[in-house]
Amino acid sequence: MMRDKTTWRLISIALTCIGLFAALLKSGVPELSATYADFNPFFIKQNEIELVMKWFFTGIAFIGIFIQVILIIGENTFGGRKYSTRTYIFISVLLIAAAFPITKTVNIIGNELARSRWLPKIVENQRDLYLDIEFLIENDYLRQNQLALKDSDREMYRKENLKDLYPHIEQLEKLLDISQSNSELKTRLVKIKPFFKTN
Repeated sequence: MMRDKTTWRLISIALTCIGLFAALLKSGVPELSATYADFNPFFIKQNEIELVMKWFFTGIAFIGIFIQVILIIGENTFGGRKYSTRTYIFISVLLIAAAFPITKTVNIIGNELARSRWLPKIVENQRDLYLDIEFLIENDYLRQNQLALKDSDREMYRKENLKDLYPHIEQLEKLLDISQSNSELKTRLVKIKPFFKTN
């Protein structure tokens, strides 16, 4: 089977289709449609994912094309059809069946490669927001200039700060792919902290 040209052509077609099909299935970031005061940080994540996926899956498609080129160049090395039509149909069905788990696996690998690129950029971009969140949670939801206020005023500011704190910590969780929960804010901060303490 290793010297059967028809089998290799079927494999090359399958690889090309996997590469092109996976490239079309972009890993979208829903938060791109959200409105931000200055800059939507989810664009950083999406741009890196698209860049890596484009090159990763295009590379797989080119492997399929490269096999076709080798078959043409090695015309005399590879034999013609060696098996029955039924055998080639069986091989085609196997390749189609294998294409779905292979595409999914390749997509996972591609996302991990993309993550290694976007994660440091997201951490650097969101560091100030994280420090602000960390200070508020560790100081009874008050800012530096609010700590010396009398109790009645502190309670008012505490409520205002909490109103902003929830969407901000949710934003970090989504950016960092941390599973969201209804846990208290201190517990959620514990999950986020390692990203900013090691970078």
